[in-house]
Amino acid sequence: MTERENGPWSQSNLGSNVVGGLILLGPSVLVNAVTDHLELWQRVLVVALAAALAGFVLSVTNRYWRRRIWIHFASWMRDTRPVVSRAKTVREHSDARYAAGYTARSKEVADERAAVVINEPAWAIDAKDSFFGDEAMFWMTNRGAEAWDVVVTAPDELFRMSGDVFFQGRWNPSTGGSSTARWFRGTATERGRNEGVVFRVSWRDPNGDEHSRDVFMLPEALTAPIESREVAFARGHAAGLAEARSSSTPETPVPPDLPPLPLPAPRWSIHEDNTGDEMDFVLRNSVARSVALEVRIEPDEDLRLASAGHWENVSGENTASFAGSLSDRGYEHGVRFFVSWYDEMHSARTEWVELPGHGRPPRTF
Repeated sequence: MTERENGPWSQSNLGSNVVGGLILLGPSVLVNAVTDHLELWQRVLVVALAAALAGFVLSVTNRYWRRRIWIHFASWMRDTRPVVSRAKTVREHSDARYAAGYTARSKEVADERAAVVINEPAWAIDAKDSFFGDEAMFWMTNRGAEAWDVVVTAPDELFRMSGDVFFQGRWNPSTGGSSTARWFRGTATERGRNEGVVFRVSWRDPNGDEHSRDVFMLPEALTAPIESREVAFARGHAAGLAEARSSSTPETPVPPDLPPLPLPAPRWSIHEDNTGDEMDFVLRNSVARSVALEVRIEPDEDLRLASAGHWENVSGENTASFAGSLSDRGYEHGVRFFVSWYDEMHSARTEWVELPGHGRPPRTF
C-alpha cells in the first residue's frame, strides 16, 4: 500500500518535510524583511515568535508530531475528567456529612437546654433610700435566678441616668434575708413623675442566652425620695436645734445699748470791752464741758455789727470777741442778741441774750 492510499500526501513523511520546509522558509523571509530596522533584542523576539508559530503549524500537520503531542494530550484530558469528577463527588459527600453532623449537634444542644429549666430573675427598683442633690439613689434588687452582665436603661423623656448603668459579672439573687442590691443614680423628669418610668433590664442567663424585661415604677414611688428628703431635712434641723439648746450654757445678759447722756448746755452773756463809736464786745460761755459749734449772733436794730459775728467753736468756758456800733437807745436801754449754735448731738439750739444798757440793769428772760 502506498503512502497516498494511507492518507493525504501532505501527511506523508515526504509531504510533511516539504510542507515543514515551506513553513520555516516563509517565517524566515518574513523575519528578514521585518527585522532590518529593529534593535537586536527586538529581532530576537520576532525570531522566537516566528519559530513558535512554525513549530505549532508543523506539530499539527506532521503525523508523527501530531500523535506525539496533540493526540496524547487529548487522551490525557479524557483520562483526567473522571478523577476530577470523583474528587468533586467526595467533597460534596464530605460537606453533606459535616452539615448533617452540625445539625445533629445543634439539635442535641437545644434539647439539653430545653430539658434544663432556668428561672428568670425577679427585678425590683426602689427609690426610697437616699438623696444626692437633685439625683436620687435607686436601689435595684434581684430575688429570682442569677444573672450576668446586667444593663439598665430608661427613656430619656421619662428618666435621666447619671451615666451608663452596667453591672458586670455574676449577680446572685437575694435569699434568706440577705441583700445583693446594687444602686445607680438618676432623676425622673416631670413627665416621668406624673406617668411613671419603665426601666428596661437586660441580662444573660448561665447558658449565655440574652434576656430583657421591663420594670415599671409608679409615680408614687418616684416622688417618695423628694418627700423623704424634706422630712429628713426637717428632722435634722429639729435635732440640731435641740442639741444646741441642751449643750449651751447660760450666758451673762448683755445690757442694751443706751444713748449717751447729754452734756450741760452753754450759759451765754455779752459785755462791753471798751467805749466809743465802734466798741468791742465779748460773748462768754461760762459752762465747762458744754459744746457750742457754729455759734452765730444776730443783734436787734440798736447795734450794728462791724464783724462777722460767727465762730466755729465756743465750747466750754470760752469767749469770742466782736465789734459793733451802739445807737443811743441801745447805749441807754441795752441790746437784745439772738444766739444760735449746735450741741454735741449736732442739734440746733437758740437763746436770747441781752447786753445791759447804761441807764438800767439788764432784763431777765
